[in-house]
Amino acid sequence: MSQEKEQEPQETKEELKVTVEDAEAGLNILLNQFADPSRVKAFKEKAQEFSLAFEEDWTQNTLFMKWATAGDIGVELIERFKYKNEVTQHMAFFAAVKGLTSPALTETRKNIRKLFGDEY
Repeated sequence: MSQEKEQEPQETKEELKVTVEDAEAGLNILLNQFADPSRVKAFKEKAQEFSLAFEEDWTQNTLFMKWATAGDIGVELIERFKYKNEVTQHMAFFAAVKGLTSPALTETRKNIRKLFGDEY
């Protein structure tokens, strides 16, 4: 007599895979968006509202990321990388980007920081 084993439904949590090329494209989206000084000013002011330090805190704060990805930046990212337009997906993307490096990524990060200056 064979027994059928009841299988529990497995949660399929799709892991976001980000290549160096993806990371470079994602940071270039940010750099292009931040070419507008009013966008930089808005990000600085919103970060101050949440008492956030640059980059580290920004990409790990759900409320800030919800605000930050609600407009053009979020749209461009989801169109380019085909992930769901959810704050957790944007956060996962930037967490993955943080772990990658290349000469182009280093240069883009420097250029983004230049736009924001040393104080936020």
